[in-house]
Amino acid sequence: MTRHVAARAAGYAVALDVGGTFTDVALVHEASGRLWVTKTPTTPDDPARGFIAGIDKALRLAGADAAALRHVLHGTTTATNAILEGKGAATGLLTTAGFRYVLEIGRHDIPRRANMFAWVKPARPVPPELIFEIGGRVTVEGEEIEPLDAGAVRAAARRLREAGVDSIAVCFLHSYANPAHERRTAVLLREEHPGCAVSLSSEVLPVFREFERSMGTVLNAYVQPLVGRYVARLVEQLRPRGITAPLSIMKSNGGVIGADVVRTQAIHTALSGPAAGVIGVRRVGEAAGFADLISVDVGGTSADVCLVRGGEAEVTVAEASAEGRRLVRDAIAEKERLVAESRRVESILRAALEVVTEGKSDEARGGGEPVPRPSISPVGEGGADRLAG
Repeated sequence: MTRHVAARAAGYAVALDVGGTFTDVALVHEASGRLWVTKTPTTPDDPARGFIAGIDKALRLAGADAAALRHVLHGTTTATNAILEGKGAATGLLTTAGFRYVLEIGRHDIPRRANMFAWVKPARPVPPELIFEIGGRVTVEGEEIEPLDAGAVRAAARRLREAGVDSIAVCFLHSYANPAHERRTAVLLREEHPGCAVSLSSEVLPVFREFERSMGTVLNAYVQPLVGRYVARLVEQLRPRGITAPLSIMKSNGGVIGADVVRTQAIHTALSGPAAGVIGVRRVGEAAGFADLISVDVGGTSADVCLVRGGEAEVTVAEASAEGRRLVRDAIAEKERLVAESRRVESILRAALEVVTEGKSDEARGGGEPVPRPSISPVGEGGADRLAG
């Protein structure tokens, strides 16, 4: 056996999902496929403590050494909770001259099923007084037709520094075609406001449509300091334990990004927990020969439900997703709607709750037996149609 093959045979991968009540951990031996599943209580004051405790516990169960870990995967609700609870950083926005009120104008629509006479537009993450218009313009093809007003950028940075705003979003017109102005602005901001966090739309969401790009960049700036500090603590605590494996964080689209990327693009982790569950149940369903499934992820804070039809996950784009914090709230409301509209989902939820209630507490306190987990269930005839709304 070669040295490379021997190293692979000894390799492990660990995945952790930090929820509101428990931190769930799965450790797999990559060569044999053997799996160990456990959980530890979540530590809300510092979720990193529960994260590390979960890894230590899983390694003890498997009798494995920390140095044998080759992959560390993590699903986190840090960004989601910060948006929902309004606990993000004070945020400012620099935008192209003439576009100061893009966030306030929005899309001139209201959520489906809302009363148009009673609905109140949600407060924006950045008030107009913290939005600064900057001269400079590029065309849709990326050609510069007006140079960046560096003086206006420096003046805005000083005002934000004096106001105690340490996270700044930058969203210039057509920067997805030419990010030069945004990149130059980032340099100027850090010169005038050392230590500030900067989110560029050309990095966070390089697509056209000013409102969506502005809101996505602002939300990234809103959660970036909190998520960045959290991920940094994880990395700092992994290395002293001899864990050199890269830390990969789940994205909301089901993929993963590295810890360094998360520190600048934190918004991509919002709602990543439900996405990870969907990816997993789709894979298990495929292996079991089922193309139509309902995934149910019951946690201490919420129950996440998704419909997989024909092997593809159903994706809902809420009409009010452009309304800032409603981006997350509407996604959760949509999951609740799915539960309410399907008796089959309700029965699965009840069964899952019974299983989790019976097994969670004892195992989390140190029991070695795996926690019983609800199994996936194929959707019966007509079930998927009912969920389609």
